Amino acid sequence: MSKYVYEARMEVRDYECDIEGIVNNANYLHYTEHTRHLFLKHCGLSFAEMHEKGVDAVVARMNLQYKTPLRCDDEFISDVFPW
Repeated sequence: MSKYVYEARMEVRDYECDIEGIVNNANYLHYTEHTRHLFLKHCGLSFAEMHEKGVDAVVARMNLQYKTPLRCDDEFISDVFPW
């Protein structure tokens, strides 16, 4: 059994890379936000509908640990951990 509750497959686009050819650090936050959006959609939830019901799913804190830099055209998986 996987220790993740959701996986999103993505690919690095050239404009996300800096002059050194690696993904700019800020883009990792975009990847996690997109993963969160896809996960909620997968669960049948909509940010717009949640907002209409008075629920605003905001990120209060983000902690990233960089292991290996991503480069243009790299394919990677962004996972959601169960908390």
